[in-house]
Amino acid sequence: MIDTKKLYDAALVRFKALCADVPEADRNAYAVYSSPAGQCEITLDAAHIFDDFPAFFADDAAKQRASELKKELLRLSESVKKSDSASLAEGLRQAETRFAAALRTLTLDARVFVELRFKTLDYGLIARLKRHPLVHQPEELMSAASIRVVLDAARVFAAGKEHEV
Repeated sequence: MIDTKKLYDAALVRFKALCADVPEADRNAYAVYSSPAGQCEITLDAAHIFDDFPAFFADDAAKQRASELKKELLRLSESVKKSDSASLAEGLRQAETRFAAALRTLTLDARVFVELRFKTLDYGLIARLKRHPLVHQPEELMSAASIRVVLDAARVFAAGKEHEV
């Protein structure tokens, strides 16, 4: 189970500390959850993450169940739009409750990082940020050709750790 609040809060604290130390980052950078399978803005909203970046969550039975419930929710939502049925509306409310409960059972995929993206590319800024002590950049992403800046693995923030070696 993921504590999205702990993850979000810890990532935001580090990002704000970095921006306080490097003011250009505050004007040009923003944080995202990212993995080789995609990305989304950092947010507390697990449903938003599930919709925009399903790879954030580990592929397991809980995620499969949440996917099935999401399909049911979408189907019922469409039905409610076409009908004034009170029973359909109640079914939709129940499906929303089941989906919310399913989201609370999901686990974080180990390949998810909190990274920085940039409004405009400033290679000098990116190079400085990669070397900053609050950034835990993997060695393979240190080349000038890479514009990825990794704050840390999302699991580090979710666990409330300072950094994982």
